[in-house]
Amino acid sequence: MNHRVMWLILSQGLLFTAYGTLARAGHQWLTVGFPLFGVVVAAVIGVSIFAAVEAAATVRRQFEEAGLDAVCRTTPAISRRRRGTWAAQALPFVFGALWLLVLASML
Repeated sequence: MNHRVMWLILSQGLLFTAYGTLARAGHQWLTVGFPLFGVVVAAVIGVSIFAAVEAAATVRRQFEEAGLDAVCRTTPAISRRRRGTWAAQALPFVFGALWLLVLASML
């Protein structure tokens, strides 16, 4: 999950930087294309983040079903474990919303 969140942050940072540069240069078609591409990238990486969260939950479930959690406790309480993924799961929506705001400001 960590790598996927880093992909998201790095890609969005690069896209926002490129967008800012192109917006100042006056390339109209690119200033519309970058926000659309930013939304698509956020969505695709968001799907991969949610898949990673689900895969981690599956491994955790199998670990607990095998009774290994009683032998070796590896994580905090369930409520804290779920809160630990909130930022990773929210970031794709945040970046997507930012790009939509950029598109709305062009209208």
